[in-house]
Amino acid sequence: MILTDAEGYSLRALKSASNNGKNVLYVVPIQEKLSTEPLPYEAPEFCKMPKANCVSCGQKMPLQMLALHVEECSKAESEQDLEDDTEEFQVTDTEDSFGTCPICQTVIPTDLLPTHANFCIDRNSPRDATNNSPHQIEELPGPSSSVDSSVQAGANSNEWMKILDPGMASVLFCRTLLREQSQSKPLRFHLDLKDSPEDQERSILSFYKAKGLNWAAPLKCILEGNC
Repeated sequence: MILTDAEGYSLRALKSASNNGKNVLYVVPIQEKLSTEPLPYEAPEFCKMPKANCVSCGQKMPLQMLALHVEECSKAESEQDLEDDTEEFQVTDTEDSFGTCPICQTVIPTDLLPTHANFCIDRNSPRDATNNSPHQIEELPGPSSSVDSSVQAGANSNEWMKILDPGMASVLFCRTLLREQSQSKPLRFHLDLKDSPEDQERSILSFYKAKGLNWAAPLKCILEGNC
């Protein structure tokens, strides 16, 4: 029988009894039924162990148990991020619906349609009065369709500047920018699936750190190798 110290079994006592690990030690449980439930982090058995805080949740625990806790904590955090991404994806799907303004016939997102219609009414009211005035300027003969289309495109591209809600204005600005750059030279990104995850992550970071790229242009990702 191996005698224990006041603080329980120590490494020095076990090494001495087992002849530095050469002899086999048999442990007889004191309890009738062994409890397999892990001890809480604040249990008195851990009072003399070095402790550290988890970076994710901030919980303090023994240093030896931190590695297992980090895996569980990271898994829970990943599940929470997945739920947040799902909610964001649902919101994006709702925003992708478009409608036509009954006044200017411009196609814009449905959630921005009421605000745009109010501005459209205010913008067209003085124009109607000008059209009815005796000083109306006659249009010169000649091909003016290209000029009118460019003016209309410029007006549509600046619709986001007339929206008071910053969130709606930013959404409309991003979509307007992507629509204007849809015919630009696409960005091409190559990713080798045979590389390690670290090398793939390094390639992605290098691509996003590149200077002089038009980030509003279409993106084409080329995957090489087999998964």
